[in-house]
Amino acid sequence: MTISTKDSLFQLELSEIPNALWLDQMKGQFKGICLDMDGTLLNTEPLHSQAIWNLLGSNAFQFKGQTIENSQQLNKALVGLSDSDVFHLFQEESNLVMTFSLEEFIFNKNEFLIEKCESEVLKMALYTEMIDFLNMIRELKIPCALVSASQKKIVNSFVTRLELSDYFSLILGAEDTNRTKPHPEPYLHAVSYLKVNSQECLVFEDSVPGMTSAKAAGLHVIKADWF
Repeated sequence: MTISTKDSLFQLELSEIPNALWLDQMKGQFKGICLDMDGTLLNTEPLHSQAIWNLLGSNAFQFKGQTIENSQQLNKALVGLSDSDVFHLFQEESNLVMTFSLEEFIFNKNEFLIEKCESEVLKMALYTEMIDFLNMIRELKIPCALVSASQKKIVNSFVTRLELSDYFSLILGAEDTNRTKPHPEPYLHAVSYLKVNSQECLVFEDSVPGMTSAKAAGLHVIKADWF
């Protein structure tokens, strides 16, 4: 399998984390790699949704015309959205009474996630195949950036707890750019830092906001559908 670098908006979907054979086929086609965190690097989207579900009182509610009855349904509805986007979408729902500010929403959600950092739950979100993939990228000396729309505090906590920091030349959280995904700024910042052209960089993303961001920045996009 090869990717034509003539198409800067190329999109492919992978249902499994890339192995050595796949990466060997890609070798030489790209000079940089970017990874999203939640839902791509780590299977942590369900943790974010559980935190929000708890904050909302764990009761069913209407959201965008559908009934949300549990954190799994909430996860599907919110995948890839930043905390700020989620909060403002909730404010638009007449059946949801928000008793906290955006700052309180983010703080309380983060407290739940930080607590998970100290449990075995977070370790289960990191798959052995992903460690192998990261090691292969490092062996090939391809600079790699972690580009997340999650709060930087959470990104750093997850990455530090799982001892993944050394795999990345750059680690970006939501506050590190003026605008986060789906705006292209995070990926434009990443390629600038990695000192590669947009068309020389490969992005792995699992969500529409993330893929929109990477495409708008002119990067090659692969949809990560392995979780």
